[in-house]
Amino acid sequence: MNPTPGYTFSQILLELAEAAGVLSESGGLPANEYELSKLKRKVNLGIKDLAALKPSGWKRLIQDVSITCSVDGKVALNQDSSRYPLPSGVGGQPVGPWTWMLATGTESGYADSTSWERIAHLLAGDTITGAPCAVAVRPSDPRPDDAAIDHERIRWQVRIHPRPDRAYTLTAPFAISVSDLVELEERHPFGADLDTAVLAAAKWVWVRDDREDARRSDWKNDYDLAAAMAIAKDNQLAPFNLGPLTDPAMHGRRGNHHSILDLTLNGVRLNP
Repeated sequence: MNPTPGYTFSQILLELAEAAGVLSESGGLPANEYELSKLKRKVNLGIKDLAALKPSGWKRLIQDVSITCSVDGKVALNQDSSRYPLPSGVGGQPVGPWTWMLATGTESGYADSTSWERIAHLLAGDTITGAPCAVAVRPSDPRPDDAAIDHERIRWQVRIHPRPDRAYTLTAPFAISVSDLVELEERHPFGADLDTAVLAAAKWVWVRDDREDARRSDWKNDYDLAAAMAIAKDNQLAPFNLGPLTDPAMHGRRGNHHSILDLTLNGVRLNP
């Protein structure tokens, strides 16, 4: 289950600016570019510090990610109805099985994870359409004119076989990456119940390198307590129970199919 969305970047910046005493006269973010840049940098460093406290990975950062596949290709990459972008911050291979559902909710099933090359082979000269049967994931190709591409925020994409004959929602669990927040309406990935920990991390990073700051000891203690509570909450979350991942090439399957295996996610059966 995905956590309830937490603070936006703007909300964290405002909270940190108030605590640090750098709000504008009107009570908003500072107009001074240096102070605003410093606030953004400290917030992002705090989020990454918090993420690093669990080297084995935060359970809450394994979240269901959904994309919509359609016949018309309006939301597809290059109007290719077999290719779709993953949301920003989502990358790498899924950590569990792909499931699909008709937009009407009347049919559902699962799709196998496979290689990009296998999908290309299956699609070559193929006119078959239907429910997603196989899915591959890889980074999107950087634009040739983008010399300063941010590799941390590079978008990933999926490719499916066969091409959809109707509108489907395709879902799989991914380990969400912790990358810098940029847009003010972006939200940190830890969820609303860890808003306090995220803000405490940002406040600690703000004073960490200034040993003369009178708030340093208190903010360090606040962060240590908030971080310990955050880890305890995360440890209590139910682990993912992942079903098997298979390649359709191993079974010679093409076209629509349904699983005869029991696939579960957080104890909930995924099979239709």
